[in-house]
Amino acid sequence: MKQVFRSKIFYLIIFLVNLGVVLVFNNDEEPTEKLTADEFFTTLADGKVTFIEVEQRKSVIEISGRLAGYEKDQYFVASVPNSETSLDRMNNAAEENV
Repeated sequence: MKQVFRSKIFYLIIFLVNLGVVLVFNNDEEPTEKLTADEFFTTLADGKVTFIEVEQRKSVIEISGRLAGYEKDQYFVASVPNSETSLDRMNNAAEENV
């Protein structure tokens, strides 16, 4: 009887560990919307962007943030060229909507 009980517990533990691993790796997906550079600049100029996080890379600027009406766990991502023009457009739009 002890061996039957031990084997059931062993398989239950193996099942729970596998379930935990699957949930951890599948729970990564947060609701995101990918915006083009033009869509990003348009929404930024319209004042619809409520939060923004900018990360500069060599040739692109990666932007993530929230638009008005988004829920707490929703955000957008956009990539714009790393150039003076892009930086000026972002700064001008930000200054207009402050």
